[in-house]
Amino acid sequence: MGRLDKKVALVTGAAVGNGWGIAKVFGLEGAHVAMLDIQEQVFESARNLEDQGYAVSAYRMDVCDRDGVEEAVDDLVKKLGKIDILVNNAGIA
Repeated sequence: MGRLDKKVALVTGAAVGNGWGIAKVFGLEGAHVAMLDIQEQVFESARNLEDQGYAVSAYRMDVCDRDGVEEAVDDLVKKLGKIDILVNNAGIA
């Protein structure tokens, strides 16, 4: 059992880089990870984690689009009932 079993973690900017690494660690610790990203690659990244046995949901959306964010969050809560952890990682350096 992981430290985050039965937790739901939402990670923005999760398709690549730090966000993908954060999502992987949360999955490793047992959380269901919702991966949100503006890049279409978020689906491939989520499949990669699913192939490793992690529970994942993927959403392609722009965090600057309030309606898109609300739709993703509403869908996640409808499916899993809650969000326990939020990582606001999206951004450009």
